[in-house]
Amino acid sequence: MLTQRVGPRGLFACVAICLCSAWPAAGQYAAPATAEEEDSLRCWWRTSSPAVRIGETLSVVLTCSAVDTASLTVLVDETQLSPEAVALAPLEVLDGVRAVDLREGDRRFIQHHYRARLLGDSLFGTDAVVPPVTISYRTQSRADDGTATEGIERKHELPPLVVRVLSLVPTDARDIREAPVPTLAELDDAAFRARVLTAAGGTLLGVGGLMLAVALVGRVTGGRAPARARPASLSEAKVLSAAGEELAAIRPRLDGDGWTPTLAARALGALRIAGAPLVARRASQRPTDRRTTPEGGLIREGPAGPLLISSPITPDTVLRYRASLPEEDGPDRRQTLDELQRALASLTRASYGAEGWLSADLRLDDALTFSEGLVAAQLREHRWVARQWRSIRQRGARLGRRA
Repeated sequence: MLTQRVGPRGLFACVAICLCSAWPAAGQYAAPATAEEEDSLRCWWRTSSPAVRIGETLSVVLTCSAVDTASLTVLVDETQLSPEAVALAPLEVLDGVRAVDLREGDRRFIQHHYRARLLGDSLFGTDAVVPPVTISYRTQSRADDGTATEGIERKHELPPLVVRVLSLVPTDARDIREAPVPTLAELDDAAFRARVLTAAGGTLLGVGGLMLAVALVGRVTGGRAPARARPASLSEAKVLSAAGEELAAIRPRLDGDGWTPTLAARALGALRIAGAPLVARRASQRPTDRRTTPEGGLIREGPAGPLLISSPITPDTVLRYRASLPEEDGPDRRQTLDELQRALASLTRASYGAEGWLSADLRLDDALTFSEGLVAAQLREHRWVARQWRSIRQRGARLGRRA
């Protein structure tokens, strides 16, 4: 009945209307987002402190995790995220920086660091809520042949940012005290420092290994440092011992023959050697090939061969040294120098004077006794304990002068 009333033209018109109503109008179609596209961008907030005072500066960090693979890349529109354009009311953005992107697996992390402060006297004791911020982004797909296709613009809405004003924590905090999370800029600085320290450590290890290799090569090839040369002279104690031995050899000869010019010369040479330290001098030690003892000297075997030991001090040498002593020197030292001067004078007259001096000078025995006592005293001064005590006293005197 309806067909007969409408006719063929009416039926065609009905079919056309049905087909047109089933096709969606241009500009009204929106393809449903896949699960991959919905998870392609995730963003969140982080503040340096969950509670602030009015006018206090705090750090606000925006971090976004975007997909970045060979087939799909998320292109975020960051023009609205610059410090001059981002809207974080009631927070006032003072300045901000953008960190270097960090890639981890198939995602790219984007981070903006803002420095802001809270203004407004009506927020005392409340939660300051920053309205949600909307981020625009597009997805870029790549085909196997390398062609890239950008999708339609999409919106990602961040959750509201809540900051407690003069309170312990905001109402949406999960814990009383949340651990701070380092920013990407801090992570990049730490990675740079780690690379520098690693390079420095590797360089030092290389230098140490090279030095070790040089030492091992020298050890293997038989290279050795030249042996330290042995001293060619005798120690002061051995020189004094030699003088004491010479004086001890003279004493038995006096019982039979008495004093002779030869014995006086031998005693004089030994006394000169023993008395040299008293006038701040040292006995001379020279290598020699002589086997007989010369007048006024001693021959002893040294580390490198025979040595001729002698001393050139005279009574005049002792007198000049005594005159140069400072006033603070004690009388004991002056008395010892006087006795040394008299003994040297007596033995010198007996050695080089007329023969009458041997019988007229009765102080030769006293000179020999003084010489033996002087050698014994000098040897005591050169013992290890005496040397250490003398060194300590000298250091104490230097410290006292400095003080």
